[in-house]
Amino acid sequence: TLTFTDQSVSRCSSQTYKLISAFVHAENHFLSNEQIVEICDWVPDETGVSERRRVAISQLRRLLDKHKSHVTLKSGENDKKEIGIYLCVEG
Repeated sequence: TLTFTDQSVSRCSSQTYKLISAFVHAENHFLSNEQIVEICDWVPDETGVSERRRVAISQLRRLLDKHKSHVTLKSGENDKKEIGIYLCVEG
């Protein structure tokens, strides 16, 4: 269950929970595409893993947007030139 301003706002899947938790604890709140695959326990070379990653991030975006949480996900590149997603808090 996610809580926003002391109210329970949504139940989420274990995959969504793992992603949110990983973003919160990640350096600069960045997860590379490879880290997302690992967090979700997918096989990196498996056919369709890119689509699964896109769907998982899309579901997380919808959850965050649904409650106007001021938290967004943005595609980007980190210092190591890894492609991935940033969790951003907007004021």
